[in-house]
Amino acid sequence: MPVAFTRFPDLVKKEILDLMNCYDLFSFSETSKRSRSLSQRSAKLHKGNMEMMFGVLTEASLRFPYLKLTYSSTSHSTHELPTSLYLKFKDSKFEHLEKYLSVCHSSLFVNMTISMVFYCHPPFETAFLTLEHLAQLGYAMEECDIQSAPDNEAIVRTLMILKKAKNLYLNCEPTEDFKDTFDFKTPFTGSLENEKLLILSSKWVSAWHVINVFNRCCEITLFDSYFEESEVIEILKSWKIGSSIKYLRLAFVPTASNEDFEAKCLRSTRNLFQRQSMRIPTYQSLPFALRGYSNKRTPMSKF
Repeated sequence: MPVAFTRFPDLVKKEILDLMNCYDLFSFSETSKRSRSLSQRSAKLHKGNMEMMFGVLTEASLRFPYLKLTYSSTSHSTHELPTSLYLKFKDSKFEHLEKYLSVCHSSLFVNMTISMVFYCHPPFETAFLTLEHLAQLGYAMEECDIQSAPDNEAIVRTLMILKKAKNLYLNCEPTEDFKDTFDFKTPFTGSLENEKLLILSSKWVSAWHVINVFNRCCEITLFDSYFEESEVIEILKSWKIGSSIKYLRLAFVPTASNEDFEAKCLRSTRNLFQRQSMRIPTYQSLPFALRGYSNKRTPMSKF
């Protein structure tokens, strides 16, 4: 004769609930108000990450988009294997995506995060539909790693869709003719708000983007590009007290010696600090982390 779970001794119930994975615990909590109440203490023990991996499978010359959800617990048994699910793309979205995300981001589970890895290949529309869908759901994105074949529009759309992701890593090159065929300024309709923004191919990035698009990010790293020295000075001139940008790493081409560049930096920022009744005794004291590199990729300056 079956025995109702709620009639088990308290210690037995506690032990069983503590051993449940997040999906089972969530399902149990949804059965009644009493179950919800019993689940709350055990749910607080769950710490982990939901990783979403987007990709395209090729089978019999046909290509199928897929979304893999993997939950890895950092608080339960080390012998417990990650729980993985594969979702099918149907009617312009992945089936049951909201259901599985709500499991890990219900009010029960307060110590879980979401990270994403997107491997995007043409056609890109499925990937963008998925990104837009995820953004509309409003779940906080802990880490997004976007990898794509060269595509100018993909760069802009990805950055704007994921402008609130905590950490965003973009590995997508512009096309070789982007300077002549694509406007990398007009499509940006607002500022990014990432805590960490890393762009592995930033050939398209200019001082204008740092000043007007990346200005609300905290840490910015730009690889595979060389700024002109004048652009670096322009960025410093536009920098304001209280700016969100605390760290900026880029490569630039100096026109003279390191000491000459140091003097230019001080001249470009001195008036700003004098207006704020502040004093900059040395070049190294500027509260702005910038690293410059010469054409030989040797460190030129750091402050």
